[in-house]
Amino acid sequence: MMRRFVSVFFYLLVCATPYSTFAVTSLVIEGAIIEAVPCDINDGKAIDINFGDAVAISKIDGSHYAMPLTLNFTCSSEPTRTMTVKIQATVSGFDNSAVQTDIGDLAIRLTKNGNGIALNTPLAVNYPSPLTLMSTPVKRAGAKLLPGDFNAFSTAVVDYL
Repeated sequence: MMRRFVSVFFYLLVCATPYSTFAVTSLVIEGAIIEAVPCDINDGKAIDINFGDAVAISKIDGSHYAMPLTLNFTCSSEPTRTMTVKIQATVSGFDNSAVQTDIGDLAIRLTKNGNGIALNTPLAVNYPSPLTLMSTPVKRAGAKLLPGDFNAFSTAVVDYL
């Protein structure tokens, strides 16, 4: 009986032991450290787009009151790879290409060549050419806006090397 118990115990021990196969290889990590080329957007100055005091509520339709938004890039030397810019902003709840204003049903749509841009997403820049976007007030479909001042804020972040 003891022999049978030892045989069963040995069998269970062998079956319960995990059999693993290992493979080993070398991993080589290489790179180069370089100093980034200093670049500025609009000489580090804020960009202020003022739609003025005559924006008629009835004409806010995404085409009236379009204003250019030009980003000029200045680098001390040519960037070594593609330059991109990301417009970081709170996206409106009704237009994915529009920066939310401090009025819930009003936003500022940003377009390039007539097409809405994806906010918070890198946009290719053809350095040294400036990037010109159009900014246009838009309202939520069916919204009833009241007269008053509005503000919207965004940050342009350039990525380059």
